[in-house]
Amino acid sequence: MQSDRCTKYFHSIVKKRQAKNSIASIRLQDGTLTQSMDQVAKEFISFFKGLFGTVVPSLDFDPNILASGNTIDQSLFDSLISPVTDLEIKEALFDIGNDKAPGPDGYSLAFFKSNWGKVGEDVCAAVKEFFDSDNMLKQVNHTIVALIPKTTHSPSVSDFRPISCTNVTYKIITKILASRLGPCLSSVVHPSQGAFVDGRLMTDNIFLAQELVRGYARKRVSPRCMIKVDIRKAYDTISWAFLEKVLRGIGLPNVFVNWIMECVSTSSFSISINGILHGWFEGKRGLRQGDLMSPMLFVLCLEYFSRMLAIRTSNPSFNYHPLCSKLKISHLAYADDLMLFFKGEPKSIKILVDALNDFGRVSGLLVNQDKSNIFVGGNIEHKLPFILQMVDFQQGSFPVRYLGIPLAPLKISVAQFSPLIDTVTDYFNAWNTKSLSYAGKVELIKSVIQGVQSFWLGIFPVPKTILDRIVSLCRIFLWGGKHAKVAWEDVCLPKEEGG
Repeated sequence: MQSDRCTKYFHSIVKKRQAKNSIASIRLQDGTLTQSMDQVAKEFISFFKGLFGTVVPSLDFDPNILASGNTIDQSLFDSLISPVTDLEIKEALFDIGNDKAPGPDGYSLAFFKSNWGKVGEDVCAAVKEFFDSDNMLKQVNHTIVALIPKTTHSPSVSDFRPISCTNVTYKIITKILASRLGPCLSSVVHPSQGAFVDGRLMTDNIFLAQELVRGYARKRVSPRCMIKVDIRKAYDTISWAFLEKVLRGIGLPNVFVNWIMECVSTSSFSISINGILHGWFEGKRGLRQGDLMSPMLFVLCLEYFSRMLAIRTSNPSFNYHPLCSKLKISHLAYADDLMLFFKGEPKSIKILVDALNDFGRVSGLLVNQDKSNIFVGGNIEHKLPFILQMVDFQQGSFPVRYLGIPLAPLKISVAQFSPLIDTVTDYFNAWNTKSLSYAGKVELIKSVIQGVQSFWLGIFPVPKTILDRIVSLCRIFLWGGKHAKVAWEDVCLPKEEGG
């Protein structure tokens, strides 16, 4: 390694040296397993064309729902639609990390940055042409879909996560749009949404969720329920018609909405399988995972649901979850991680389930019944059969993972810290390569493992046995399972003291 500095580029090099995600076989829809690359390609193209290339109407859109909340302050309009400058274009490029994969043009961000003196003028002209004309060339917006397996053994096409690799020019355009849109979110996005909004933290959602589940193990408290909602293919299935209505409904300038929709609606796709491109089809719905705008646009789409809930839960028939009535908390969201909270009674759950179904019809975002769960607590036994009849969700049990952290009504046991150990072990397994120097291994331990450990420690006390186990795993990784050459206490010293 040229350096042991902590950079995303350093980490990407490590990952690339580990192995390539090769697809040797796939299970077809009829259940047969095929190793024919032609059949594998056809199966992936058919699946993703159905996912991205299917028009989804926006049914029963109600503009009054968005009108019930804040809109974009007109004082921000100038910052949203002001002419794009050469400096803004250059800053957008250099703000994007070099770890972003190249698109169909084959050029990396690092290439454009290192050759800015030669290519900068042409890049600026191309970007300005888009903003001046409101027209996106289809060649600029073509996308390579990289397939990332969700599990070690991914037998079917649905077991792969599609990551969109776009051209550098498109990345710059969407970076500019995202940078302009970002400061507007805090004024229009409901406080329950914790993702991609300035000043809001993931840990805020975790702490609040932990507080709300504390009484679930007690039988002598009022009945309470929580639903952990899984949205099926969340980013991939959003209706474009719905997205445009939301953007206009929250008061974004028409010109700015036109820019966004031109980027979204002119997309086309090819599937990368083992490094070879297959197929070509146009997009008809969804937000691309890997697109710099997608997280913010998804949050704005979910804002429609938050405002819908605010209206529905004002119904006298709805009763809030204990501790939530004063603050009127009915849900927590972190991007597509959605939790619903309510008093354990049929009439309240009906209001929330109806809202989920209505939101699905208008947005295209449908609930995955198999992966969603309902959790109950308090004195609820006599009502539980009626509640379970009203939902198609399985009853869940604690602890449950929320944003990577176990939630439980009682103190977390040592055994329930296994996700932390599993996360650390997975990192070490991925980095288990002889190409890493000692300095490189130390850098990974410092920048990644200690970061994971600090995140957990910031939420609740981690038992000493767990911390000792992490130290043991770090030692094994650093010395490759061999006898330690330096005492661990010396390794942990600052560099200026010989560490």
